[in-house]
Amino acid sequence: MTTKCLPHQARVTIMTLHNLPPSMGTVLVDEWSNKTPEKAHAILAGHDVIVTNQSDKDIQLAKLKVLNERPLSTFDGL
Repeated sequence: MTTKCLPHQARVTIMTLHNLPPSMGTVLVDEWSNKTPEKAHAILAGHDVIVTNQSDKDIQLAKLKVLNERPLSTFDGL
């Protein structure tokens, strides 16, 4: 389940670089805010996502896989 939040409730600040318009930050939020961890993992694990350090990518992808498990297990105990 995903929910929309008001801008003042967001837990992220996006600063655009290289003369990009601020609306690009909105595009990023729109693109990623409703992705499940599983869907984000599938996208970012793709061969078209090129990084300078593959081991860093592997580590972060592993973290993304368990991102949703911790809150769910916490609330299961309540």
